[in-house]
Amino acid sequence: MKKLIILFLVCIILGGFIQFFLPWWSFPVLVALGALFAGARIWQGILIGFLSGLAIWIAYAYYIDVRNEQILSSKIGLLFNELSSAQLILITGILGGIIGMLGGIIGSSIAGIIRPTVLK
Repeated sequence: MKKLIILFLVCIILGGFIQFFLPWWSFPVLVALGALFAGARIWQGILIGFLSGLAIWIAYAYYIDVRNEQILSSKIGLLFNELSSAQLILITGILGGIIGMLGGIIGSSIAGIIRPTVLK
């Protein structure tokens, strides 16, 4: 359990940092490497990847939304049946969670192939 909390915090801190400098697909690579080196099981990779992706992308979308005073999100919300800024941020977070989850699945699957005793 302690290993999962540490992996979650590492994914949040490093993932939040690399989002400013690297492209969007760098986060699932980070989660995959974290799950691989931590030897996480499949469900642990799914959980850590989804929760950390959800948290980072919600925080980053909120940061961008506040910086431009909700101008962009209000215009995009009009295109999608008048969604509010909060709904768009939540949808963005869910997409980030799914992307992080896929990275966690890949990393924990590779860990299971390399070290089959991890899955037992």
